[in-house]
Amino acid sequence: MVCANLSASVADSLPGHIARRILIVGDLPLSRGLMKLVLSRLDYVVTCVGTAGEAAHALAHTRFALALLALGIPDIPGMALARRIASASPERGRMPILLFGDAWDQEAVMRECRDAGVAGYLQKPISIGRLVAAVRELTQRDPIRSQRNQTMTATVPPIDLDHFRSFTEGD
Repeated sequence: MVCANLSASVADSLPGHIARRILIVGDLPLSRGLMKLVLSRLDYVVTCVGTAGEAAHALAHTRFALALLALGIPDIPGMALARRIASASPERGRMPILLFGDAWDQEAVMRECRDAGVAGYLQKPISIGRLVAAVRELTQRDPIRSQRNQTMTATVPPIDLDHFRSFTEGD
């Protein structure tokens, strides 16, 4: 992408660029990498970090359209980080937050998400289709552009699933 090497302040001024930025926090590096691969193939600019401290640094220097947070982050629970992010800078506008992970009590997690103002929750295992649909729903505001991108994705999948299954043994 042309804007990838620009400073955050210059890139932020380019139309539509912020709407393509996603922050993924926590979970295993392989999971973050797979989400990044899929979303990057759909022209999202994805930043992956492992901890809440790294997320705070990224958020201080870059504006994102969406944050994907694991329930289990090494230095803080994902729900607590979601609450911090949601209350951090209301003057910038509320960035949607999507939690993902394994929950013993999914209903309790859903209630906490609603209470915290979190946009949604993806239960693991996360299918590529559910991930892409949730990200698109939360980042795309222009319905014409949304329809065009859905049509493009229907004909060109973001990854070759047969190749992917060949090295993951179908997992």
